[in-house]
Amino acid sequence: MTFQTPSIILILMVAINLFGSLSNAEEPREGGLTGTGLIGVLNVAQEIDVAGQDLTFPQDLVVRSPLGPLRATELSSGDIVAVGLATRDTGVQVEDARQLFAIIGPVATVSDNHLSIMGTSINVAELPQLDLTSGDWVAVSGFWRKDEVFATGLKAIPPQAEAQIFGTLANKAADRIGGTSISSIGTQTYLQFDAVQVFGQPVGEQLVATRIVSGLFDRPVRRILAQGFLSSPNDLGDYTVLGTGFRARTDRPEMIDSHQLQLHCSENGALLGKEAIGLSFDQAVSLQNCLHRNPRN
Repeated sequence: MTFQTPSIILILMVAINLFGSLSNAEEPREGGLTGTGLIGVLNVAQEIDVAGQDLTFPQDLVVRSPLGPLRATELSSGDIVAVGLATRDTGVQVEDARQLFAIIGPVATVSDNHLSIMGTSINVAELPQLDLTSGDWVAVSGFWRKDEVFATGLKAIPPQAEAQIFGTLANKAADRIGGTSISSIGTQTYLQFDAVQVFGQPVGEQLVATRIVSGLFDRPVRRILAQGFLSSPNDLGDYTVLGTGFRARTDRPEMIDSHQLQLHCSENGALLGKEAIGLSFDQAVSLQNCLHRNPRN
């Protein structure tokens, strides 16, 4: 059974391949698309576009997923997918895709607007009423907001061999994602605000890790427009877009809004301020001004 948001919005995490077409890896492409990417909302209607950028999404494209491969036509509203893009004569085309889930595991508690999975709270206020009980396994799509997941979609699934969580290591010890403690595999090689995917066995509010994988995409990207919630700054003023690994530092932590889902431009993992991409304070960040403008020196 799949629980979906009632809208026709498909949430996508989109990356544009650093190397463009595999058959022409070293040839620069026009339009500023090489080495850039987008994380945001994709509108699904008669045609598909992301922030006004038309995409060609092959119907026979096989999407990789922790739940098994599926066709692009089987994706549902609220799904989150990382895709690699290339520029074609017909426009920007999806070359590969991978479905992502913020958390997969057994439900501990259920209330009207929240679930608890491995100690992490899942906000399901925007989803239809859920017919779930403690012990049921679910795969949750959504954005991280502080220590909880704001769910955009949820699938009831059979028990899996492993649970998993994909998000930001939010504490200094880098051993916790959301409300879930990561144990057994040392995370000392990772830093606060790194984005990782952890696999393992669920034990109460812990995930006993068997492996950890870092990175959002299978191929390198340079410039990314990311939609997500900001973290609260730490003692040094460092903060991130949760679930991305992108970093920035501020000397005015009171100005960081961690309550609004927003668009943020980044380059090589560092968030770019509006001034860096040629915008004034009151101008909105968009696909065009993030991907097609050079940062100011």
